[in-house]
Amino acid sequence: MNTDMLATILSALDDIKAQVTAIKGTQLSIISDITVFKETQRHLSIQVQRLVNHNERFYSRLQDLPLEIVDLIFSWIPVWAVFKYRRLSRSINERLLTKQFAVLNMHLPDFEEGSEHNLGRLWLLLPQLYQSAVARELAGRVTSVDLKFKRVKKRLPESMGYLTAVERIELDGCKLRGTIPDVFGALSNLTTVLLSENSLTGALPGSFSLLSGLRHLNLSGNRLSGDFPALPNSNLERIYISRNQFTGPIPTVFGNPRMLTTIWADENLFTAIPSSISQLTNLEELVISGNTISSEIIPQFWELRALTILEMSGCSMFGTLAGVGALINLESLDLSDNQFSGEIPSHEIESLQGLHALHLVRNQFSGWEGGLLHMPLLPNLASMCLDREAPRNQVNGYRHCQKWSHRDQNNDSDQERESELESEFNSDAASDSE
Repeated sequence: MNTDMLATILSALDDIKAQVTAIKGTQLSIISDITVFKETQRHLSIQVQRLVNHNERFYSRLQDLPLEIVDLIFSWIPVWAVFKYRRLSRSINERLLTKQFAVLNMHLPDFEEGSEHNLGRLWLLLPQLYQSAVARELAGRVTSVDLKFKRVKKRLPESMGYLTAVERIELDGCKLRGTIPDVFGALSNLTTVLLSENSLTGALPGSFSLLSGLRHLNLSGNRLSGDFPALPNSNLERIYISRNQFTGPIPTVFGNPRMLTTIWADENLFTAIPSSISQLTNLEELVISGNTISSEIIPQFWELRALTILEMSGCSMFGTLAGVGALINLESLDLSDNQFSGEIPSHEIESLQGLHALHLVRNQFSGWEGGLLHMPLLPNLASMCLDREAPRNQVNGYRHCQKWSHRDQNNDSDQERESELESEFNSDAASDSE
C-alpha cells in the first residue's frame, strides 16, 4: 500500500470519528434538554400545587391572570394530572375544560399505552372535549382501543367515530353504561368489537350494518334490546350476544353467511328460528338456550351439517327429533327443558359418532325408536341425561355417564335425583357385565 492511499484512509477515519463525536454530542444535548423539560414540568407542577387551598372549593389568587398565561402555565402539566388544579378558581376550571386548552395540553405519548397504535384508559377517563381532540389528532394512527383498567363507569365516546384506522375495540368488563353511539359507519378497518359484561342499553346502532370488515362481535352480558339488525355488509365469523334482551328472530342475515362459524344468543327474548338459517352452511356452534321460541324445529335446521355444538334448552319447543341424524358432526346436543315428544330416533342418534354429550331431560318423549339405544355405537359419549321415566332397559351397554343439565347445577333436589338415577344406571350396567 503506497503512502498516498494510506493517508487517504487515515483522513477518512478521522472524518468518521469526528462525525461520531458530533452525533454523540447531539444525543447528549437531546437527553439534557429532555431532562431539563421534565424537571421544569415537575417544578412547575409543585409550584402550582402549593397554590391550592384544600379548605376552599375554589382559590382565587390566580383568577386575574390573563387566560393566555393560564394556558401556558397549565399546558406544561401532564393531562393525567392537570385536572386536580380545577379548584384554583372558577375561571381556571372553565379554561381547563375548553377545546382550545385540550389541544394545547395534549401530549400524545400520554395516550399511547405500550404502543403508539394503542389508545388506552386515559382517553376514556377524560372529559368529552379532550376525548374528541385526542381522537382527531390520532385518527390515522390508532389501530386498537384496549382498556386494561376496568370499571371506568363511562359512556362510549362519540368521538370514537374519528378513529378511522382502528381495527380492534376491546372494552369488555369496563362497566360502560348508556347506549352505543351510532358512529361506526366510518370505521371500515374494524375487525373486532368486544363490549361484553358492561351495562350498555338500547338498540344496536344501524351503523354496524356498514362494518364490512367485522369478523368478531361480542356484546354478551349487557342490557341491549330491540330486534337484532341485519348486517348485510359484514363478514362475521363469530357473534356472541348472550344475556341481553334482543327480540325478533335469531340473527341470520350477514354479508357472507358462509363465513359464520359461531352464534351464541342464549338468554335473550328471541321468538323464532328463520328458514334463512340454512344459509349458514359452515356454522359450528349454535347456542340459543333460554329463548321463548315456542315452535317446531323447521326442516331447514337439519341442513346445518357443520354443527358440532347445538344447545336449545328451555326454548318451549315441541315436535319430534326426526332428522337429527343429518347433523353428522355433532359433539354436544342439549335439547333439555322443552316439550319434544314421540320416540327418540335411536338409529339417527347412533349415527352421530362424534357425540360426547346428550341432554334430553325434561321433555315428553315416549321411548326410543326401535326400543333400544346401543351405547357401544357411541364410543365418545361421556355424559347423557334422561328423565327418570325413560325405560332404563332401553339403553344397551350403559357405561358410567353423568346426568347433567346447566339448570341443575344450582338445584339441590335435581342433583339428588340425578345421583340416584346414575346409581340405578350403574347397577344395570353391572348386571349386564355379569
